[in-house]
Amino acid sequence: MIDNLPSNGGKLCVAARSWVSGRLPSRSGRDRRNRSETGSSRGQTPVDYLIGISLVLVTILGTFALVPAVFDPFEPAVSPDEQSMADRLAENIVTNHTYAGEERILDRTKLEASLQNDFGTLRANAGIPDGERVNVTVQTGSGVQVTTGGDTFAGTGGTATSVRTVATREPACAVGCRIIVRVWS
Repeated sequence: MIDNLPSNGGKLCVAARSWVSGRLPSRSGRDRRNRSETGSSRGQTPVDYLIGISLVLVTILGTFALVPAVFDPFEPAVSPDEQSMADRLAENIVTNHTYAGEERILDRTKLEASLQNDFGTLRANAGIPDGERVNVTVQTGSGVQVTTGGDTFAGTGGTATSVRTVATREPACAVGCRIIVRVWS
C-alpha cells in the first residue's frame, strides 16, 4: 500500500510513509532515530545536578536557621523583679566595694572576700530571696574572667543581667572591667 503512493517530489511520499510507520521525518528527509539510541540526548548534565543539590541544601539550611527564631517567643521572659534584683546587686557592689573617695575604682580584694565569704549578705542587701540563683562575674573588656562568685552560670534563657563598668588598681583592669550580675530562677 505504501509503495502505491504517488511520488510528487518526494514530499507526500515521505510524509505518508512516516505516518504509516509511526516515525516523523527529519528536515533533511531522513528518519530520526530514538535519541537515547544515538547518544545525542542531552539528559541531566553535572551542572543541572549541582544546581538541584545546591537548591536543596540552601532550603534545608534556611529551614534550620529559621527554626530557632520560631521558638524564641516561647522562651521564658525576664521578670521585672529579677531585673531590679540584678540592678540593685550591681549598684550595691559598685557602691560598697570601691576605694574610699574614688568613684568606680573597685577594690578587688574586698570584692573577692565578699564573693567567697559573705555572699549571703550581698544577696540580702540587694533584696534577693533564697530561691533565686545569682552569679557575679568581673571580666576584662576582652572577656577574660578576673573573678566570679555565686552560682555557676550555665547560660540559660530568662536571665536578668546588669552590667557596670569599673576600673581596678591591678593592670588587668586598669583601663576598665565589667561587673556582670546575673539573676535567674
